[in-house]
Amino acid sequence: MADTKRQKIVDAVIVRMQTIRIENGYQTDVGVLVEDWPERFDDDQLPALGVCDLPDDITKENKSSLRVTHKLRVQVRFFVRGGTRPRELRKMMGDVVKAVGVDMTWGDLATDTEPASEGFIIPTEAMIVAGGAVEFIIEYLTDTFDPYQ
Repeated sequence: MADTKRQKIVDAVIVRMQTIRIENGYQTDVGVLVEDWPERFDDDQLPALGVCDLPDDITKENKSSLRVTHKLRVQVRFFVRGGTRPRELRKMMGDVVKAVGVDMTWGDLATDTEPASEGFIIPTEAMIVAGGAVEFIIEYLTDTFDPYQ
């Protein structure tokens, strides 16, 4: 069965994130474990990345247009061990940003990719960094009401 264009883009993001290795010119090996919407990882698996596709803004140029433009928000989340220093997380965030910039069309699946946000995840008032995230927007086209196109 065919995958939607959205699934193909998510798969391309996962494959790209898996290239984040020191041997490939990055500062970290955070790409060793990358999953699609992970719920959690065991401590011995960390650090790891989760690729999460968020709500997609869809616009149609006009009523007679046969194509729609998607602006898909994608968030790459960092799962790290307790005690990971912010300096190390910033390297991981930098590596993800660098990886996104390798090909902003994701192998011609998209028309463009824009940066959106990046930062730490701080779940408690104790100001302890628990992880991080880099978010970007992937713009792509499909025929109206045909997500497989």
